[in-house]
Amino acid sequence: MLPVHTKVRLIAELHTSINMAVLRPLRGNVDRFLVLALLMRTALTKPGRDGAISIHSAALSLGRPFETVRRHISALIDTGLCHRIDAGVTISPRFWRSPYVQGKIRYASDCFVRFVADASAQGAIEPPAMRAVGGFQLTDGLCAVLDLMLALVDQNRNLFPEAVDVAIFSAILHANSQRFAAEGAGIGGRIDPTAGFRPSHAVRVAAIARALSLPDTTVRRRIAAMTGPSGPLMRTRSGTLVDPAWLERASAIANEARHGSMPLILNRVAASGFPFHAPATAYVRGRPESPRID
Repeated sequence: MLPVHTKVRLIAELHTSINMAVLRPLRGNVDRFLVLALLMRTALTKPGRDGAISIHSAALSLGRPFETVRRHISALIDTGLCHRIDAGVTISPRFWRSPYVQGKIRYASDCFVRFVADASAQGAIEPPAMRAVGGFQLTDGLCAVLDLMLALVDQNRNLFPEAVDVAIFSAILHANSQRFAAEGAGIGGRIDPTAGFRPSHAVRVAAIARALSLPDTTVRRRIAAMTGPSGPLMRTRSGTLVDPAWLERASAIANEARHGSMPLILNRVAASGFPFHAPATAYVRGRPESPRID
């Protein structure tokens, strides 16, 4: 048994999987990814308006300054990922047609299916009572992932003011959990779960920086700000650990968010026909491996 609630651990795995898959082409810019995620979600939600949103509305939705969002959107336009139309800003057709992007979309949906399959099997989520039968599409899985990425930042803003801190925290928690599980498997699982993480479960700054395509100096600085008597992280000679006691006190994923709490996200995919009775049947390419941070 891990010293962290199963749902929290699985969300960290999902969050880290997506970040590792998409941040490299964005040069590790977590804020820009969130802007892109909002534009994608809007495009999928409002096709009747060409999926457009104004920069002002995007800034309000993300809870970020107008100028910050405008700058990120300008950069996304320059790279051809989105474009301006009369109704606002939307994802460019070239983006959706890209085989590279389509591959990432399939991967994102499969990561969500993995999350639901594991969380359901371990009793970490309650499947919705009301469900549709059939009809679950690739874009439904993508929308669920985008909602979760946006909600994680939104609902944890009082704990992590910057989106990059949420990404770093999730990656550290995921790496700690993997090491904990591997050590337990190596000695027959005989680990005292009340002991929490140990130095052997720590992850180094360089590994987190590589995984998230961030500069070492940025990760080191952000980790230092989250380390201390009341902070979520602990430093050891072996690297960095999440403090499970802090995580328990903080209830980091328990609050409501603009983009939807976990029950709301699950209700949305249930309405689209997600097969909660047999989640594995929803995979597009099959179960993705859990990402390694070494």
